[in-house]
Amino acid sequence: MRLHESLATSDSLGAETPLPPVGAGADTPTALRPAEGSNAALALVLMRSLPESIYLISTGGRVVFANQPGLARFDQQGGAGVGHRKWLELWPDHDSQMLAGAFDDALDGDTTRLTVQSRDHRGLPLSCNLTIAPVEDASGAVSHVLCIAQDA
Repeated sequence: MRLHESLATSDSLGAETPLPPVGAGADTPTALRPAEGSNAALALVLMRSLPESIYLISTGGRVVFANQPGLARFDQQGGAGVGHRKWLELWPDHDSQMLAGAFDDALDGDTTRLTVQSRDHRGLPLSCNLTIAPVEDASGAVSHVLCIAQDA
């Protein structure tokens, strides 16, 4: 199912299983708690330590991980307002068709870079450069989508 198809109804993501709360601490989903020394461990350390806002998104379009800058971008402590939301809901002031297309491109294995307009937690205009990229599992299938947001 493509992201733009899943937007038709709020229940269309029923095949997904619920995930634990997002954040950069002990509540990190089990799937993101890799064995020490693995490539996944390195990826997790990078996501946690980079100053850019990082969002790991399920193939169904829901945020499953956000680093501290990602939470702070929307003034969310502990991920309560970001976690498990549809990724497109984070950018309500931007063309959802364009974002859905970029997400679908990532599901097809392509990386997209674009600038979006949004609002911060105070309602002030915010311009962000987004990089939307596929995350592949060991078999080469796309398992998640990574979004990196930087102030424009």
